[in-house]
Amino acid sequence: MKLTFTKKVIFIFAICCFLQTQTTYVLATKRISIKEKERAQEGKSYKHYILGQLYEKEQKLEKAKSEYLKALELDEFSLALNTTLGRICIKLSQWNEAEDYLKKSKELYPQSAKPRYLLALVYTHQEKVALAIEEYLSILEIEPDDLTALGFLADLYVVENKFDNAIEVYKKIAELKPEIAIVYFNLGIIYSKLEEFDKAIEVLEKAKELEPKYTPSHLALGVIYELKGDKEKAISLYEEVLKINPLNINVYKHLGEIYLQQEMFEQAMAQYRLLIELLPHEIDNYISLAYISLREKNVKNAIEILNKALTLDKKQAQVYFLLGLSFAQEGNFAQAEDAYLRSLQIDPNEDSVIFYLGALYERNNFKDKAEEQFKKTIDINPENAEALNYLGYMYAEEGQNLEEAKVLIKHALEIEPENGAYLDSLGWVYYKLGRFEEAHRLIEKALIFAGDDAVLFEHLGDIYLKQGDIDKAKINFDKSLELKPDNKEIKKKLFKIKKEHGINE
Repeated sequence: MKLTFTKKVIFIFAICCFLQTQTTYVLATKRISIKEKERAQEGKSYKHYILGQLYEKEQKLEKAKSEYLKALELDEFSLALNTTLGRICIKLSQWNEAEDYLKKSKELYPQSAKPRYLLALVYTHQEKVALAIEEYLSILEIEPDDLTALGFLADLYVVENKFDNAIEVYKKIAELKPEIAIVYFNLGIIYSKLEEFDKAIEVLEKAKELEPKYTPSHLALGVIYELKGDKEKAISLYEEVLKINPLNINVYKHLGEIYLQQEMFEQAMAQYRLLIELLPHEIDNYISLAYISLREKNVKNAIEILNKALTLDKKQAQVYFLLGLSFAQEGNFAQAEDAYLRSLQIDPNEDSVIFYLGALYERNNFKDKAEEQFKKTIDINPENAEALNYLGYMYAEEGQNLEEAKVLIKHALEIEPENGAYLDSLGWVYYKLGRFEEAHRLIEKALIFAGDDAVLFEHLGDIYLKQGDIDKAKINFDKSLELKPDNKEIKKKLFKIKKEHGINE
């Protein structure tokens, strides 16, 4: 059949339409099959996700992780699955894996805050504080008023000692939520660290006003008033705490320390006795109680308390040290020496114990042993002014190593330039060197800082004798005897003056 041109065109057009229809049908069929496949995969992924959740609720974390991984294989770009795997790895303490999943979540969905929160937690655990801070800052770019992110960010700034940044963030939280007491409390702690005590008091008072029964605010205020020297206000605040919580251990400790500093020994002992009742195995409270007994010259009571402490723990160097002090006060050389040596067996490099052992030897005329201990003390702690002075004074008394004595005592005075005892020691070295004017000047200066002291007046009397001023020598010996009536040496010196110079009284 012969077709005309027009019929040919119509025929070709019909064929093209048929082919296009067939292509569209094939493509549509393919799309339907792809969607059906995706739906099937999503169904399988969801099934694994649900199983993972069930295992997680039962605390079968490894099985939960396994199911979440199967789900992720089927849906690798899922924010929920990557984030969930990050979270489950955190629970399993698999921090590096957690970091990888959460980084992927963050890359896939940059505007989502949840993976950033978890990633900040991972970085905090890994002590990558700067990276954790970056995550919280990025969350705040997305949600500027996110209180949780602001709170964590402020806390991390404190950890990094970036106090100005922390203050700025806490102030923003206070603007958003002015009723949150802990924010003002945290601000108060930062200001107190910066020694901006007036600002600290202002915000802590605000915290106390918002939460009157939140005792840390009272305690922090009490500590600040202690530092400012207002002990009465501090005591008042601590007593407020005890009204809220009568078993607050920290309050009894603070009160004990305040009363001890103010030499209110009876009140201090009451606090430490209460602490021993509340914490019968805490050795420090026995040590404090024994120390107070020693200060009150109640040596027997101190020894009794310390022996009780030793029944709880025989490896406390401080207990043996205080026992050494107690026996030394009793004049019991052997037991004092034994106690000091036991303390040093536990802590061989405690310079204060070595010093007191040296002092014990010196007072009992074991000069060589004393010298050895003082030198050991100075080797361990070249800035131990007591040891420097004691060794120098011992040399002066013996009339030996006077130039070395001068160096030692001058070093002690560099550390404590207004110490009357050390000034007297240096004066005594000059006396032994025959430099009486310098000796006189130093001991007069010593009296300014030390006040009336029997040894200082005796030394002045000795200097006046050397200078030929008998009347002033006698006046100073009399003053010394007044302060120490049982001093036989002074009595001998006065008797000699009266006899040689015909003084009658």
